[in-house]
Amino acid sequence: MTICVPTLYFHHVRDDLVHYTNYPPELFVRLLDLISSRYTTVTPKQAGALITTADRIPDNAIILSFDDGFDDLLDCAIPSLLERGLTAVVFPIAGYLGKPAMWNERLQMTARHMTGPALRELNSLGIEIGSHSISHRSLPGLSYAEQRREIRDSRLFLEDIVGVPVTSFSFPYGSYCDDAVQLSQSHYDVAFSSIKSPHIDWATNRHRLRRCYVRSEDSVETVIDVITEMLEAAQPMNDNSPNMECAP
Repeated sequence: MTICVPTLYFHHVRDDLVHYTNYPPELFVRLLDLISSRYTTVTPKQAGALITTADRIPDNAIILSFDDGFDDLLDCAIPSLLERGLTAVVFPIAGYLGKPAMWNERLQMTARHMTGPALRELNSLGIEIGSHSISHRSLPGLSYAEQRREIRDSRLFLEDIVGVPVTSFSFPYGSYCDDAVQLSQSHYDVAFSSIKSPHIDWATNRHRLRRCYVRSEDSVETVIDVITEMLEAAQPMNDNSPNMECAP
């Protein structure tokens, strides 16, 4: 039996940003209302522990994740999650804490990243802190030494800040290579890609995990349909469930 934990990922949740990475707050709140009534949110650390120690995870478990660690998440996304008793994982870029998004020319004047104290506060509230590398460079184009720095050193840096083990990683741009996967296996319990990864099975491969990106134009109903399709894809091979395809 395939073990699937449907995982969504967001970047921004704000009402003053016109960009494909931004999900409108009013839609986000509506989505959370549906999620809170139908699903159980878990962090990657919780999911891994349940699967490893008890071989049992709720059939309706899903993961909500936020890449890059933008500080606008503190305005709507995180408070809305906490108000509903939901949890999530945030993947900050270690080298940009408290700084503008200078690595992204389209956002450098309009977006900033969370500070270290903000990450510590999120951790204290039950939001998992993962890593999204040091500089957000695409790993397959880097040397092995550079990949190791992006993957290993970002974990060490963030652990010094939040004071707990950082056990999950998100590949920048969802891109990975054999070296990057090997390094993620050495330094993290799980690693997430995007639809660039074909794997969804937590039982056999936790370092190429597939996620679905929630686009700015996606309706709440579309996102719920994506979760349903991901769960159906985890049925036995003779189930004839549809293949999962979602936004890049």
